[in-house]
Amino acid sequence: MELPTFSPDARSLDLRNKKLTSLPVEVTRLTNLTRLDLSKNQLTSLPAEFTRLTNLISLDLSDNQLTSLPAELTRLTNLTELDLRENQLTSVPAEFTRLMNLSGLYLSRNPLRSVPIEVTRLTKLTSLYLSGTQLMSVPPEITRLTNLTTLFLSNNQLTSLPTELARMTSLISLYLDDNQLTILPPGFAQLRNLTGLDLGNNQLTSLSEITRLTNLTSLRQRNR
Repeated sequence: MELPTFSPDARSLDLRNKKLTSLPVEVTRLTNLTRLDLSKNQLTSLPAEFTRLTNLISLDLSDNQLTSLPAELTRLTNLTELDLRENQLTSVPAEFTRLMNLSGLYLSRNPLRSVPIEVTRLTKLTSLYLSGTQLMSVPPEITRLTNLTTLFLSNNQLTSLPTELARMTSLISLYLDDNQLTILPPGFAQLRNLTGLDLGNNQLTSLSEITRLTNLTSLRQRNR
């Protein structure tokens, strides 16, 4: 696959779907980059030199073959958007909490099995995608994310939600479809800013809490 010519002053670089198995060293020298798209490749790891790209604001690593993230990645503290969907990640490094400027984090379709506790400390997050990550529970600590407006928890193995979820009153869109929920937590109706709610394909027996969510404009609730 032929790669584009790299301009040393480039601010944005699109290398998606280039069949890359490793990152060209030339890319790590483009220190002016603010946006980098490496999606739809065959990357299994990232080189240490990657941390030279300290001006990155948006990084797309989705649809690769990453099994882990180097701790050095967390030196990219200017990142506001990080897309890691469709990899093979089972965890994130402890240093992940350094990425305090993240507003959008996309982890869907990774075999995480649990919500990384490090993620719950990224308090500037407004969007968090955790669909298809084999979750069996949601930790109460997720309520630290007081700025979260969009939360995707679809296609997991959730049977219940923490009562603390009711504190996340900034939520506007909440996706809980394709789980095994039988009941909504007490106080769910306190999520009064919700405009979009997807509860489809669960096993809910009562939806009384939903009737008090007066701002809803989109509701999907069909059970299995």
